[in-house]
Amino acid sequence: MKNWMKLMLLTVLPTVFLASCDDDDDDLDLTDQANVMIVHASPDAPGIDLYVDDAKVNNAALNYLDNIGYLNVEAGNRNFKVTAAGTGTGSPVINADVNLIEDMSYTIFAADI
Repeated sequence: MKNWMKLMLLTVLPTVFLASCDDDDDDLDLTDQANVMIVHASPDAPGIDLYVDDAKVNNAALNYLDNIGYLNVEAGNRNFKVTAAGTGTGSPVINADVNLIEDMSYTIFAADI
């Protein structure tokens, strides 16, 4: 009886583990991505807002030495804007186009703003 139970256990357990694996390929983002971190590095400047291609990427104003952590940003030519917090994209203190390469990581320091 014990041998029969061991045999059943050895055949059923691998099947259960393999059947429980979920295929997460549907959730993958197939666009080419780069990683970008932006750091507020201007000690005399007020809080700032950050925009990538006119989309705001921070929830709250970033103050001196704050950063947003690494963002996944679509590779290619992207526009980055830094504005005084709460002023929108109308008058950026930094307005730069940056060519991002797929699978590369970048750190942008907003300084002398």
